[in-house]
Order: sequence, then C-alpha cells, then structure tokens
Amino acid sequence: MMANGITFHIVSAEEAKRFLSDKNFFFKVKAFDKNFEKYTDKTDPNYDKYINLDFAYLIDLSRKDALLREPILDLALDLEHYLKVAVNRFLMSSHIEIGTLVADFNSYTRLKSLGQIVETVDLCRALQQVEELAKLTAKFRLQCTDNNDKSTIATSIAEIFDKAYALSNGVDINHTERSFGHLGSSFYSRKLFEKYGQIEKMEPWHFMEMASFGDFIAFYKFLFFDFKRNTAVKADKDIFKDASNAKKVKNYLFPAKTLRNAAAHNDCLLNTLKHKLRSPKAQIRDYLKTLPTLDKQLIDLSWKTSLVHDYASLLICYDYIIPHSKTKKVASNRLGATANKLLENSTFYEKHVAISNPLKLLAGISISFSQRWSI
Repeated sequence: MMANGITFHIVSAEEAKRFLSDKNFFFKVKAFDKNFEKYTDKTDPNYDKYINLDFAYLIDLSRKDALLREPILDLALDLEHYLKVAVNRFLMSSHIEIGTLVADFNSYTRLKSLGQIVETVDLCRALQQVEELAKLTAKFRLQCTDNNDKSTIATSIAEIFDKAYALSNGVDINHTERSFGHLGSSFYSRKLFEKYGQIEKMEPWHFMEMASFGDFIAFYKFLFFDFKRNTAVKADKDIFKDASNAKKVKNYLFPAKTLRNAAAHNDCLLNTLKHKLRSPKAQIRDYLKTLPTLDKQLIDLSWKTSLVHDYASLLICYDYIIPHSKTKKVASNRLGATANKLLENSTFYEKHVAISNPLKLLAGISISFSQRWSI
C-alpha cells in the first residue's frame, strides 16, 4: 500500500494490520480507494500513486459504509411491508378475479420478456448459436446412448443451458416462476412452497410471501398500472390514495430496489462516490430541491452520484407509502443518528470534494426526512 502512495500518519501500519486481521479484510477496504485521485503526470515521480490518501480514510469509509447499510435495509423492509398492505387493501376493495391474478401477471411478464428478446435479437448471431446448440444436443444424445459417466453428461447439459441462455440474450421468460424454485430447499419456506408454489393456482397473498422484492415490485406495478381493473374500486378513498401514491413512487421503486439489493448482498455502497449516473431520474433532483434544509448547489453537484440518487429514491418512496406512525418516528431517530455518523471525520475529505459532497448530501437528505418524520 505504501508503494501506491497510501500513508499511515493517522493510524500506524501496525494498527492497519490489526484492523485488516481482526475487523475487516484487505479486498473489502481497498474497494474504497476508487474514490481517490491519483497523480496522472507520467513525468512525476509520484505517477499513478494516490493523492492525499491515508489508510485512516479507508477505515472511516468502511465504517460509514457498514452503518449506512443498516437503515437502508430497515427502510426497505418497512417499504416492502407497506406496499404489500396497499396491495392487500386494493384487492379487498375490488372486484378483481383474484384466483387468476398471479397467472395473469405471469403471462404478462412472459410477453414482456418475449418483447425484450424480439427487440435485442441479432438474427445472424442467433442462427449461428442455434447451429452450435444443435451440435451440442447431438453430442449429448451420443453421450447418453454410449452410457457416459454422469459428470460428462452433466457438463453437456450445462453447455446446452449456457448456449440456450445466450440465444435469448440472457432473458428468461419463465423468470417469475423459476425464481420460486429455491424456496423448496429452505426449511423456512419449504412448506409454503409445497402448498402454494404452483403459479397457476397461486393467489396474490401466496405470491407476496414468496416473491423476491424485485418480482413483487413488478407485480405492484402490474396491478396499479397494467392490469385492466374494475373502475368501481376508485370510489374508496383509501384505495384512491393508494393508487395516487403508486403513481408518485412508480419511477423511484427501481432505484430503491437496486440499493436494497446491494445492501442485502453486503456490497460496498461508498466505493463509487465519483461515479455519476448517465441517465438519472430528474424528478429526484427536483424533489430534493423542495426540501428546505438542503443546499441547492450541493444537490446540483452530487445528486447524480449513484448512491445519493438511489438513497433519495428509497426515502421518497418511504415518505409516500408508510403512514405517519411509530414506524416513521423510529426511522426518524435512526436517520438522525446516521447523518451524524456520516459527518464524522469530515476534515479527512476537505481535499476530496468527490467524497465530501456526496457524504454531506447523504447526511442532509437523512436530516431532512428525519425532521419531517419526527413531527
């Protein structure tokens, strides 16, 4: 690390070794060095070394990363729960044929997936892949008739699957149904899957219990925007509010889901603060500028940062969907504490605005929503 320009002025090299041995590991901590600039002048003796990067900064970012993950997961779980409450309320107040709704959704997603394949298929390349697939299939038949060992046959099956998957450009038209398969191997979900796992017979409540967050969001959007509903349901004021909220959060749900999944998989969150999204959702910037406590110039500088963009999306969804209750007050307290932690050791990044600005905006967003939900 010293050879790469990382210094040990704030924490010693020995302290760094203990940290990497007892509390974290090198590859995880090193991920945060992507936020720091390097010398680019090839005539400079420091060429390709980091500029003003002490190992203490990497420790600090790794700790901030861990503390930010907890409220993200808590907020996402609350959001998922209350989205399901809204779906249940809608279904209970409608004349929708519930028994076939999940099957209708599955047919709808299959058609969408087929559309994706149609839009992206390269016919010349597809023809070549089909020919390769035919050769692999013929090889597989020979292996079966020649009584080859099972590992050889399994390898051929894997090759056929890989080629077939590539043929559809990685689009699985049976993704929704196939995603339930792993539930049968878990002690916690096996009974549920065995009893309700057939998608043709599945009712919405079974689906919501078994679906991934991503599949549930797709179902939520299908119900509120794509399914032909009976207009009589709009007479109920609570349902009208749910439909209105669905419109408000529609464009924020995918970024919120993306962040939730990253946090759930223990991915690094603060290692891409220099990265700006190419096609961010402008309504996120516009919404942030309605929050009176946020600096508008800071928003313009950092709202395109992927983490800021997705974190704001999650909190906006939460604000619309979760009713004002004890749940929001608990979230308020957590966000306030998170903001304070994000602002600790701010002097570390005085010369690194690509880090300091997003951290300030993340803290500011947390404070704004914390104050709103504490009332």
